[in-house]
Amino acid sequence: MTTTSAIPAHHFTIGAVAREAGVSVPTVRFYESQGLLSAAPRSEGNYRLYSAADVRRLKLIRRARALGLALPAVRELVRAAFEEPCRAFEPRLKEALGLRIDDVGRQIAELTLLQSQLQNLDAHLAGDCACDHPAGECSGCSLLGEAEGGAGACSCGAAPLAAIPAQ
Repeated sequence: MTTTSAIPAHHFTIGAVAREAGVSVPTVRFYESQGLLSAAPRSEGNYRLYSAADVRRLKLIRRARALGLALPAVRELVRAAFEEPCRAFEPRLKEALGLRIDDVGRQIAELTLLQSQLQNLDAHLAGDCACDHPAGECSGCSLLGEAEGGAGACSCGAAPLAAIPAQ
């Protein structure tokens, strides 16, 4: 652990580096614990001391995470960004983004299917079931997937509410 007697002007405390990078103090500590950010040297007063390069590194991490990249991919990108020339970094970034684009496409397809299923279920729920038994025992309950035709097809023989005359 490196110690210094005062906080040099070109260094940031953990609060200052967090503000500059647009993250929280616990996030800085987390990234440090995960190896995305090197352990910061300490001042004589035991304050962590960060550099402008650490701010750039945190901004890269924040942006990559905002794009949905997983920590292992972010860790590799950060390493490459600060240890390799740009010409080597760009293909790595392009590959990581391509994989993320594929993931997003799959998620969109899954969400589109879910939306369709929810819309179909909603369309089948007529809101006119007159059964008095628990829904978990209702053979006409669309949510339980036992009836393709929707509500009102219960095996107990109860008529839909629309068929019962108002009194």
